Amino acid sequence: MGFPSLTILFSYMNSLVVEQVGRVNRNWVMDAVDEVNTTLNALTEAVSWACFNDNVTAAMRLDRPLSSSEMLTIYSAQDSMAAYLAGSPIWTALNKIIVFNDEGVYFEYVKNRSGTL
Repeated sequence: MGFPSLTILFSYMNSLVVEQVGRVNRNWVMDAVDEVNTTLNALTEAVSWACFNDNVTAAMRLDRPLSSSEMLTIYSAQDSMAAYLAGSPIWTALNKIIVFNDEGVYFEYVKNRSGTL
């Protein structure tokens, strides 16, 4: 009598474990999807912010060669970008952003600097 009871109990407990694993996997996948959606939304917001930020647009209107005052405009845009991204959820997903125009004028945001620009 003990073996059939043990077999039924094992089968029942095994089905509960399999059901719980499926639930955990679904939750894990949904969490991953939510994280990707949050990151993509934050990236879209960052691009929109950059398109309308006065410092960034002023830097993008520059032509080469650059004067020292124009370099200050680029540094201001770079600082604005760094300040915005430090508070954005996209910060965890990005290592570097490079913004440039047709003239090749660019600035970058780098999360981890090596000590040089």
